[in-house]
Amino acid sequence: MRLRRRQSREEESSRSRRLVDMISRLARLENSQHFYQGVVEMAAELVDATKASLMMLDTDQERLQIVASIGMNRHLARNLRLKRGQGIAGQVAASGAPILVHDLDQEQRLGLERRPRFATRSFISLPLKCEDKVAGVLNLSDKSSGGAFTTTDLGLLQEFLQHAGSLIRRADTLERANMLEKLSWNDGLTGLHNRRFLDQRLEEELNRSSRQKQEFSVLMLDLDHFKTYNDRCGHIAGDKALKKLGQLLARNAREMDTVARYGGEEFCILLPETGPEPARMAAERIRHSIEREPFYQEDVLPGGRLTISIGVASYPRDGDNAEDLLDAADRALYRAKEQGRNMVSVFEASMSRDKIVFI
Repeated sequence: MRLRRRQSREEESSRSRRLVDMISRLARLENSQHFYQGVVEMAAELVDATKASLMMLDTDQERLQIVASIGMNRHLARNLRLKRGQGIAGQVAASGAPILVHDLDQEQRLGLERRPRFATRSFISLPLKCEDKVAGVLNLSDKSSGGAFTTTDLGLLQEFLQHAGSLIRRADTLERANMLEKLSWNDGLTGLHNRRFLDQRLEEELNRSSRQKQEFSVLMLDLDHFKTYNDRCGHIAGDKALKKLGQLLARNAREMDTVARYGGEEFCILLPETGPEPARMAAERIRHSIEREPFYQEDVLPGGRLTISIGVASYPRDGDNAEDLLDAADRALYRAKEQGRNMVSVFEASMSRDKIVFI
């Protein structure tokens, strides 16, 4: 009995020293991205998890986006967004209470339509709080031992996140926000805004246009046969083509427009105060300007030119929220691809939701 108590005290003392060391290391991290990544890596180390992600709520406190992760597919980590209340992390964000599942197959309380793809059946999802408000959600799964997470693991993580939340609170909020904006709102290759900035601007424009009862439009643009170009000319040439395209799009945009790299060879332009027909005309001007512009070794492509296809969708005709508008523009884009590329397509309600992948 005494031996067990002594071992228990030694284990508790070891865990305490480990936590103090981690918090000390975390406090020395100087920018937001390093801080978030540090939270994920140290939390995973604490409980022997091989997969972990930190999702932070946006400025409206309505959507979660992954800001740091380990062991996850990069594409999934970059594009996953959850509404408050949606999925496991969304439930934690909404309730402010952690979820510990020992065996997902036996779990009935979550009411999930689809089961998460975990290597093991156990996971933990818990809130990161700042000033007693949920700021984000930490998710951990797949213990390297293959075993289940325990209440001891949960307690350790809660203590760790309590300190992490205090560090966020102690930091200068405005400085941290500005730093995060600089780090995450611009695309490093093209210099354009990125998807995160576009999402924010789109929400702002939805609110503004709703109040003022105005139209606006979204253009979704994609380079035609870009995989073929990349394969034949090399990734360096491909990057240069993307950079040049970004410059051309910015040059053709108005000061009020928002030009963003949406992902890969896909770009998006937000056109305030612009209805469907003016948006179509603007898209045609952009398409012609790209078609006329010479690109390095574009003769390797079908037709001998590097061209773009464009899909057009407009508020409120084609959707009254960001998700529906982007989806409509995306479907119009794929219609343009399907009908031969190097063309502009305006969204129609009859367009299928099934996407076709073109390379």
